[in-house]
Amino acid sequence: MTAEPKRVLVFQSDLGGGGAERSALNLVNGLDRTRFAPVLVLNKAVGPHVTSVRDDVPVVEIGAQRMRGALFGLAREIRRQSPEILFSTMQGPSVMLWLARALARSKAPLVLRESNNWTARGVSPRSIGQRVVGFAYRSADRVVCLSEGVNQDTLRRYGNVATQTIYNPVDVLGIARQASDRMGTVPGWKPKADRDTIQLLAVGRLTRQKGFDLLIDAAANITDLPWHLTILGEGSDRGKLLEQIRFRGLQDRISLPGFVPNPYPWFAEADLLVLSSRWEGFGHVIVEAMATGTPVLSTRCPSGPDEIIQDGATGVLCDPDSADALATALRALISDEPLRQQLASAAQETPARFDVPTIVGQYEALFDQLLEAH
Repeated sequence: MTAEPKRVLVFQSDLGGGGAERSALNLVNGLDRTRFAPVLVLNKAVGPHVTSVRDDVPVVEIGAQRMRGALFGLAREIRRQSPEILFSTMQGPSVMLWLARALARSKAPLVLRESNNWTARGVSPRSIGQRVVGFAYRSADRVVCLSEGVNQDTLRRYGNVATQTIYNPVDVLGIARQASDRMGTVPGWKPKADRDTIQLLAVGRLTRQKGFDLLIDAAANITDLPWHLTILGEGSDRGKLLEQIRFRGLQDRISLPGFVPNPYPWFAEADLLVLSSRWEGFGHVIVEAMATGTPVLSTRCPSGPDEIIQDGATGVLCDPDSADALATALRALISDEPLRQQLASAAQETPARFDVPTIVGQYEALFDQLLEAH
């Protein structure tokens, strides 16, 4: 007699455009249906990834005005679903899932995921919110950290936590498929064969973390070479960045088109992907760029890039929080097409380490281990 698939309840605030939301989506879509039956519980069923959830994944919306208002609805859903595994990928929903499990009197193993290096972000572990996170993490059966750097930071901040490093899942085949879509007409872009301008691409939320201000300052020092920079994403720093671009006189050389639902044709057409972050949890866009055959320049920020890139072999790393270091590396790569091609070629095998089947398999092994222990 075949065993029934184990129910995995995944709780998120929504399915916005961030890496944590993509990771939750890749997990629920990728789990082996003969062994696991995922259900996705969202406080609000909104965000660009909602339409990408597989048809066989039930999506439940709680609909609270604020995250803390979702507690009782989430506890009811845990009682109704009777899941064998509980999982969440962000701190706010993780705390809520921890509380809801206790309220529902569930004995299901609790697996939480940490995606940020909070010390690098300058967040004090002594704040009330972070102390509550610590209680949740120490109560969890496992806290999955998406890089070794995040793992070490989690242990330093929260103490006796059962941690395990599992990298972000990246849908390599899906990226290749979506990269073949047409970009349409894009100001400042021409097909690679028809252009003499190096197309630089940066992708992420327009916030201080991503260091786009540093990237603009770095690019401003290379006006003697032909380049155009596109920064995809939205965020609170859009106004500041536009003002910085105007101040630098770079309106014709830097574009901010906003959030793009499918950025992968842009990755594939770019000559170089630049990650200028002051800190990261992992650096998802690095692997995405490699999957489209695009070379990568990244800061060696905490945490993640130096766990993905072999400096000088599969990409280039430079000092974080330094416009001068970025400018030096940018100048070298803009000027050297053979080096860019060499880096892209050498990085071809890297994405396989982070492909969805590989990473989902690691989650499945973890779930099996916890279920056996229970």
